[in-house]
Amino acid sequence: MVDHEQNDGGLCARNRCNFIILALGLALVAAPAPMGYSSHATAATASMVAGLALWACSLAAMLGLGRIALGACAICGLTTAAAPWMLGFANVQNAAFVYGAAGSAVAVVSLAALIMSTARASIPVRA
Repeated sequence: MVDHEQNDGGLCARNRCNFIILALGLALVAAPAPMGYSSHATAATASMVAGLALWACSLAAMLGLGRIALGACAICGLTTAAAPWMLGFANVQNAAFVYGAAGSAVAVVSLAALIMSTARASIPVRA
């Protein structure tokens, strides 16, 4: 089955969403030093793990796992947003802000991409 998504210069909407998720993963990996929570070991380590998990899910979505990987991105995003409370560093305000903002953004973007890919899959394509 051929994926007949609308293209804008060769980059479909789902891949644009994946690039946004990749950028947010990079932001999580790079955030501890500029945001001032690199001295808090749990927050800094979890930031690296969350960022790399987002990279892996997004790359998997780009390489063909599609909806399954986008669902995994949404779950990673929600887990990232809740990580400060789950791991006990909610009192580190900068870390809680970064995790909440990046995790929520990933969840929204990946769910939007998932909805777009599901809606397009049900539209009949004329040859």
